[in-house]
Amino acid sequence: MRRASDLDDLVFHALAFVACAAAAPPASRAASLHWPAYVDWARAALPAPSWSFIAEDAPVLSAMLAPTPVAHAIALLAELHASVAELQRHAPRELAELGSAEVASRAVLDALLRLPREPVELLRADLALSAPAFAELHRAVLAPHACRLLEQVEGVMRDAGPRLSALDLSSVELSATLGLRGRGFSSRIVVGTGALPGSAPEPMPTLALAVHERVVQLASGALRGRGRPSPWEDVEAIALHVERRLVAGTPIERAHSAWLDSLDLTGVSDLAASGLEEVSDALARELDAARPRDKTAGS
Repeated sequence: MRRASDLDDLVFHALAFVACAAAAPPASRAASLHWPAYVDWARAALPAPSWSFIAEDAPVLSAMLAPTPVAHAIALLAELHASVAELQRHAPRELAELGSAEVASRAVLDALLRLPREPVELLRADLALSAPAFAELHRAVLAPHACRLLEQVEGVMRDAGPRLSALDLSSVELSATLGLRGRGFSSRIVVGTGALPGSAPEPMPTLALAVHERVVQLASGALRGRGRPSPWEDVEAIALHVERRLVAGTPIERAHSAWLDSLDLTGVSDLAASGLEEVSDALARELDAARPRDKTAGS
């Protein structure tokens, strides 16, 4: 695992201020990164220029992000550039004016251009306006907080045992502003923490999230491998079923159970009714087969 970029943290910092619209569908609510405790902390602890622009536009963005395609794709702004400095360099021009050489990923640029222009450009402008003040506090406060948590998470991982070692978590990154959530991108996973800067790090919930997001990737791949679509509701149903088995008896089982109890699972598919049991069981068997065996077993 490694620390997420400053641009990741800036994008998640901004989206923490955007409440989910009351009429948003379940899949959009699941994608919301609104974090009221972080918002309260930021207002009290951080300089106003790092959050005031996004706070002013948050009610408008709340409505704009209600459609599920927008809610799920808006975080791709974290993948558009390699750093906050790159975001600032290209911010004076609209996305439609940028070329492949000016972004980190042409595919991400194309995905953002397929969204309605207004929410993307409004949030992008707020990110650029907030960036100078945010960059300073990121170095001083947020990055050290993430580094402390990362050290503890890696310690837990070393002692997690063989059951979880079937999962490759090398693509997981840790953000200080994402909250107790995860986001899966094409080549990496970003997870957060419920612990605010200045409070004690909580490694178990973060590792439970990393496991979930990695299993989500595998579940989506399992569906595509069978020629089936991979909508959020089906992928989530498979992942939750598989990971319950995966974490059983491990140090993170309790944290995973507590996180699961906090979820709103409205809209998640029923495995049997959706014909997903075979996919789920096959993925569980695949992970079990990949798990390193205890060399002392049977001796």
